Amino acid sequence: MDTKQKSNSVVGMTRDGSRITFSVRGAGSVTIDTDKLSAANKLHAMYHGIGQKVSNRTAITRNPATGLPASPTFKLSRMIEIVKFLETPDNDEWNLARGTGQTPRTSDRALLGRVLIKLGRKLRVELSELSADQIRALLARSEFKSVADDLRAEDVADVDTESLLDDLSDDDSDDSDDAEQDDSDDGDDDDSDDSDDGDDA
Repeated sequence: MDTKQKSNSVVGMTRDGSRITFSVRGAGSVTIDTDKLSAANKLHAMYHGIGQKVSNRTAITRNPATGLPASPTFKLSRMIEIVKFLETPDNDEWNLARGTGQTPRTSDRALLGRVLIKLGRKLRVELSELSADQIRALLARSEFKSVADDLRAEDVADVDTESLLDDLSDDDSDDSDDAEQDDSDDGDDDDSDDSDDGDDA
């Protein structure tokens, strides 16, 4: 069973097999059984869902990597990303996982942008068009890497790392091993599903 409802929302949706129940807080609910839809309406539903899924990728006003207004090219790249994801053979996932796939982490993209500014360099393409491998390769260049390392250090300069660390004694190590054994015996019963990434919001 899949449930989709924000804590502060009035309307919620629950899916159980072919049945989808829409509930309105304080009013009631209504259920539709998709198995009862005609073939034509099932196609309409599929086209509407995919159309909404892809177009929702353009619902972004700014490029999170640069802070600048999202360009048409950037919006198209987001649409291409979800299309390629959905067309991947044997892929049963509907939502892109954050920080996975070929999409570079926003932090890496933003870091590269800061490095370029520091060095007074300019890309021949938009920063948003670079792949994860291209960003990693640029950040690995010796002239870029030293600046990137300095920027990373500046970002965490105020963090007291010593307060996060402690010596591990032999006794603690033994207790830790026992705890891990206990956890391994009990951990199989606790499963949870991740919620979607909000593309459909």
